[in-house]
Amino acid sequence: MAEEGKGKAETGKGKAEEKDEVENGTEGICPMYQVVFERTYDAGVKLREFSGIDVHGAHILDSFPSLSLTSILCCGYLTEQLDLPLVGVISCSQMAPKCVIQGSAASHVIRIHGDRRLVVIQCEYKLPNAEVSNGIISAILDFAQRHNSAGIITIEGMPREKVEDYDTVQYLSTSSQFAKVMKEQGHKPVTSGVIAGMTGLMLAEAPLHNQHVSCMLSSCLASHPDPRAAVSIIKAMKSFLECEVDTTDLESKANKIDEAVKSLLRDNQQQEELSSSFPDG
Repeated sequence: MAEEGKGKAETGKGKAEEKDEVENGTEGICPMYQVVFERTYDAGVKLREFSGIDVHGAHILDSFPSLSLTSILCCGYLTEQLDLPLVGVISCSQMAPKCVIQGSAASHVIRIHGDRRLVVIQCEYKLPNAEVSNGIISAILDFAQRHNSAGIITIEGMPREKVEDYDTVQYLSTSSQFAKVMKEQGHKPVTSGVIAGMTGLMLAEAPLHNQHVSCMLSSCLASHPDPRAAVSIIKAMKSFLECEVDTTDLESKANKIDEAVKSLLRDNQQQEELSSSFPDG
């Protein structure tokens, strides 16, 4: 007890400051949350929202595992750049037991960050089955309608062996205004095809609930994570966000990944040339 008291005297921290540290999840202290809304959907999917949530009218981005990491890179970057607070979680007893820790704050793997500028719902882990996927879609649609969302935007990467054009994004939307802006920016509409996973499910289900939804698709490299695809999505999205987003850090990351890949390819080529210089046997 004496050592504890000494620590407080040396740092000059009072109870109010210590309380702030706990709330902010600093110094390895996990914050506690007051749940102000809770509802259960099909497959045991549960949505919980925290006190202080204020996301009225904001667009919602969702990010779930798919054929690429484009949506995860995009939503993770926006959450960090805009410093969006954790305002809720979605959980399900059918999902593997684990938590995600960010800034010393522990939460379920499906997190909801946001404020009146933007809401990001993200999960980096594979969902167990279609029943759970449908339950999560129901939870997101309910969340969107109760908070009068301006619209849900789903993001998808289209893996390619080689990407010739990062500047052009493909889109599909229930909103004529969204489609008009995207067309004016030189992007191309999706007219046919199949979109799998949560992106496709949300795109099919939202119009049945009188909820605006838009889909943005960007070509990405199949060989490795491709931040350039996320940059193209964010740049195309700027017209719909109530804030400015600087993509400099993400573009820098893309350049570093490009250099690392080129270095790896050079090393592999040198290794092959060295191996071929030795005769068989």
